[in-house]
Amino acid sequence: MMWTNCNTATDKPTAWLFLCLYLSLKVVLPILPIAPNFLSVYLSMLALTALAFAFTRAVAAAPCNTRKDVLAIILSALVWGCGVGLSEISKHDLIQKLADAVQEVGLLFVASFSGKLTSLIIHEGNLLLPAAITMVSIDIWAVNISRTTPQIAERASKLFKAATIELPAAGASVMPSPTLLVGFGDIFFAAMLLAAMNRFKFDVRFSFWLAIIAVALGLTFVAITNAPIAGLPFIAIGLLLPNIKKFKLTRHEWLATASLIVALWLLLFVLWALLKK
Repeated sequence: MMWTNCNTATDKPTAWLFLCLYLSLKVVLPILPIAPNFLSVYLSMLALTALAFAFTRAVAAAPCNTRKDVLAIILSALVWGCGVGLSEISKHDLIQKLADAVQEVGLLFVASFSGKLTSLIIHEGNLLLPAAITMVSIDIWAVNISRTTPQIAERASKLFKAATIELPAAGASVMPSPTLLVGFGDIFFAAMLLAAMNRFKFDVRFSFWLAIIAVALGLTFVAITNAPIAGLPFIAIGLLLPNIKKFKLTRHEWLATASLIVALWLLLFVLWALLKK
C-alpha cells in the first residue's frame, strides 16, 4: 500500500498496519548485531520515518469526518495521557517500555488527526505555501535561533519526552548509539500538508518519499553532530518542492507572501531580543 497513490482514500486497516510495523521495527532494530555507523543510522531513520509518516499519510488520506476525527483526537489524548501516567507509576523496565509504546501511539494519533482537521482551514492550494513558510520559520526560530526547544528539553525533560517519539538506531543494544527524536509538531505539520495536498490533487506519491529521504538525512545529521535542527524545513521541502508549479500565485500574492516572511522574522527577532533581556 505504500506504493498506491495517496490521492485516493486510504482505509483504516492500512494505518493500523503501518503503526504495527513501526512499533515492531522499533523493537527489532536495537537488538540487531550491527555496529552503528553512518549507513546503519541512516537506513534505520529511513525505515522508521517511512513507517511513522506512512501512518500519518494514511490518516490524512482517509475521508474527513469531523465528528469522528474529533472523537479520535479525544480518545487518543486519553491513551497518550495513560502512557505518560503509566511511566510514572512504575520504573520497571518492561512497564517503561509499555508506557513508551502507549504514549507514542497516542501521540501519533493525536498529531495526525489534529493536523488533518487543521488542514480544513486551508481553502485553496495557494495558501499551502505561506502557511508552510510561516510554520517552518517559527520552527527554525524555536530550535536553532532562540533555542527555546532545546531549553525546554533540558529544563522539562519529562514534558519534552511526552511530546516526542524516539527513533532508535540499529545496533543500539550492541554499543552506544544515539536515539533520535521526532516531535509532535513534525507529525502535525506532515498530516496538515498531506491532507491539504490530497484535497487539492497535488502529487503526493513522489513528494512523500522525497520528504522521508530528507527527514532521514536530517536525523542522521543530528546523530552525527549531536546538534538539534528544525524538522519542518525537511518536511516542507520534500512535500512542496515537487509541487512548486501547482502554486499559481499572482505577483501581488508573491509580494504579500514575501512581506509576511519578512514581518514574521522581524517579529521573532524582536521577541528573541526581549526574552534575552
